[in-house]
Amino acid sequence: MLFITKNKKSDYRIVIPADTTPSVNTAAQELQKYICDISGAYLPIVWDNVPAEGKEICVGYTNRDSGICPCEAEKLGDEGYII
Repeated sequence: MLFITKNKKSDYRIVIPADTTPSVNTAAQELQKYICDISGAYLPIVWDNVPAEGKEICVGYTNRDSGICPCEAEKLGDEGYII
């Protein structure tokens, strides 16, 4: 089982591309808001030009290695996700 928050705390942060688009920025802010509303935990949003650190939730196409082939990532489209 994957826990993103516990007792109003989280080890995760949200990562977005440094050259983000308005839609990716909005998606990250909405994710942050809903996680906080549901759990009470605040996840900071950082750009992908900040060194990777700990557990991260990537929104958009960041420079983080997702571990999947780029050809598979293309199949996800705009609304897909990887866990």
